[in-house]
Amino acid sequence: MRLWLKCLFALLVTSGAGGLFAHDSPEHQVELLTSIMTSQGKSSSLLLKRASEYRALGQVDKAITDVKEALVLNPSADFAWKELSRLYLGQAKYDLALEAINKAIATSSDDEEKPSIYMVRAEIFTAMNKAPEALADMEQAFKEGSPELEWYIQRGQLQAKLGKWDACLSGLKKGYDETRSIVLEIEWIEALIDAGKPREALALIEPHLANARWKSSWLLRRARARKALHLEFKEDLRVVLKELDERANPRFPDMTLLADRGLACALLGKQEEARKNYEAAKLLGADEWVLRRLEPLLKKSS
Repeated sequence: MRLWLKCLFALLVTSGAGGLFAHDSPEHQVELLTSIMTSQGKSSSLLLKRASEYRALGQVDKAITDVKEALVLNPSADFAWKELSRLYLGQAKYDLALEAINKAIATSSDDEEKPSIYMVRAEIFTAMNKAPEALADMEQAFKEGSPELEWYIQRGQLQAKLGKWDACLSGLKKGYDETRSIVLEIEWIEALIDAGKPREALALIEPHLANARWKSSWLLRRARARKALHLEFKEDLRVVLKELDERANPRFPDMTLLADRGLACALLGKQEEARKNYEAAKLLGADEWVLRRLEPLLKKSS
């Protein structure tokens, strides 16, 4: 049996009717794909599959080379243009990312693919600090098709950043009503507090507090809501710190727990301790959104 037939047979056996063999390593998948292309020639689909494996390995330049070659073979492949855009976005090459995603929009004839293409362009505009353009693309994505859960969160975050609180709250509530996702409910509750509706937030927080095994995140939300209502809130924060200290694992610190701890400390006026938690969370990769409520409190005290 010829080498490429052996490779192709192995590919089919290990991947079934779907993609590449899911249980093998990216290195082995790259090796097999390279062998197949060496023996039978390159195709757009094989190049895109290998690009995906290169991306998993963190070899972005090689992934870009494969995607570009795939586009030479099939210039109208909107998925390939979208993938190229994502790769450039990951390298912070925003102009190239925007150029590629615009090609995806221009060539796309797949109604199911268009919404996700607009969401990628929204990500690029967000990274370029062009929030109005990003929000317009997000709204277009929602019009084009069924939104994914993550899209509700991304849109809500951007609307909050732009101060469009009514749209933010109604969008998150609609997403929660449609999905019953606890993630979306939390985003909605947090947005209610940020938008100056702490009483509505409290009504949603209390049932979760009664049932939660770990209560720190819900107590932190309640403390923020109670503080906004000029009610006693500090005891909640002391319980938060006690629980977070019990859950802390010095060997494997959690950036979200550190951000929560920093926020609790800041609300209690423990600024130095809050800053230490903030810096530790940032070192672990906490982004602007994770730290969005803690940062302003630290700036006030500096």
